[in-house]
Amino acid sequence: MPTLNRRLLLTVLGVTLPTLALAAAALYAGARAYLFAELDRQLARTAGLVAAAVEMEGNELDLVFEERLTQPDAAALPIEALTVRLGGQTLMVWPDQAPTAALLQAGDELKHGETTAAHHPDGQPCRLIAWRWHDPTEAPHEPGDANAADVPFSLTLAVDASSVHDLLSRLVLALVSVGALAAVSIAAALSFALPRALRPVAELSASLERRAEAQLTEPLDDGQVPAELRPLVTQFNALLRRVANTIEQQRLFSANAAHELRNPLAALRMTLDVQRARNPNGDERTRTALDRAHHITLQMQELVEALLALARLDPPETGRDAAPGTDKNNANHHAAATPTHDLGRLVTHVWEQLHPDPHNFQLQSDLPPGVHVRADPALLNVAVRNLLRNAADYVKPDGTISLDLRAHDGHARLHIANDAEPLEPHALDALFTPLWRHDPSQGHGEHFGLGLPLARKAAERLGGTLTATQPNPGRFEAVLQLPLADHLAPPASTRLDACAS
Repeated sequence: MPTLNRRLLLTVLGVTLPTLALAAAALYAGARAYLFAELDRQLARTAGLVAAAVEMEGNELDLVFEERLTQPDAAALPIEALTVRLGGQTLMVWPDQAPTAALLQAGDELKHGETTAAHHPDGQPCRLIAWRWHDPTEAPHEPGDANAADVPFSLTLAVDASSVHDLLSRLVLALVSVGALAAVSIAAALSFALPRALRPVAELSASLERRAEAQLTEPLDDGQVPAELRPLVTQFNALLRRVANTIEQQRLFSANAAHELRNPLAALRMTLDVQRARNPNGDERTRTALDRAHHITLQMQELVEALLALARLDPPETGRDAAPGTDKNNANHHAAATPTHDLGRLVTHVWEQLHPDPHNFQLQSDLPPGVHVRADPALLNVAVRNLLRNAADYVKPDGTISLDLRAHDGHARLHIANDAEPLEPHALDALFTPLWRHDPSQGHGEHFGLGLPLARKAAERLGGTLTATQPNPGRFEAVLQLPLADHLAPPASTRLDACAS
């Protein structure tokens, strides 16, 4: 679909160019009508002068007429050809050449004073006029003809119209040139002006693109947008409010449901533990069923704790109306209270706590000491534990897990990569959607699609980022980036128990 800038440009040009064409056509038509009207006026004057020069001597024209032809009146036009008739008798053809008759033939059908266009046999454009008058004293007639005085003289005269046609051709060229120049100028002006006129749209788009995930539902500021865009921004803000309410309802439902399930699951687990302890030597089927029920209960408890942690990591927006400087003072106080951690040592410690089976994969680690981050310990543990557990659980048999830590540009970058099944490009972003799994029908039964979303939420609360890439098919890599202790802009703290899913 074309851009709004291009659509506006094409629309304006689509209206402007036909308007220019119509204006040029109207100007040309007016100029043509005026020039030919002026030519016909002069042609009628010339015909009148020539008619006034006709003198008859018997049945022949006086030679004074030929003198007028070779030296025409200053007010008359140069004559190309003419013929004079009396009734049906041709008295004179000038010049006495064969092309003259063909040129003047079109004038036979004209009425008195009518003009028409014609072409000389050599291609030269001409203008014809027919002129009729009576001269009863000089008109030749047969003796005894009572109607001799009613026999009219008929004059057909042709003049050169090349000058008018040349002038019209130059006018067409000028109109086309001016129109083309105007079209190019308008297109250039619009190309320069439209992006600036549409800059508020681009600024709105850029402001939305720069928003962090926690700011997605904040309303747009409609104070700086043009009046034409204000209704759109107002409706968009109303949509954002509805989305925010829906998200908040979902968050509250997840938190409340998880909280309500916590106690029944704890009681169920306690009951199963008691039954297993009372029947250490019971029949095999009963013990297998109790062990299976105990394992499922542990999974459900883990899911409930993960949902609660996710709800705590995504609290409702607060503090919008706080007094100026309050957030800054709180952040400075938090920076002094938040401990620093050697990220390499923490990753090693959390890895050892997971007790992964070393026979299923090969481990390659490069975790240099001295890379310190200032972070809430529970949040940091959530991010690191879930990333490490994800790598350990999804690595291919006999595959490789790589742990690499580097400090760069004021940030600590922890790369956790493992050999895994290839993922489609769209699946990389979906990995951070809560409860999403690549293939639920064949997925790991102990996972609920909450580990990576928890890790990303924790990273964002710590002022960092978590991204997933696939350097090549069959190789998955997660990159956790956190500000170094000396460069940290302290994030808000959220206390929770470390959990993984």
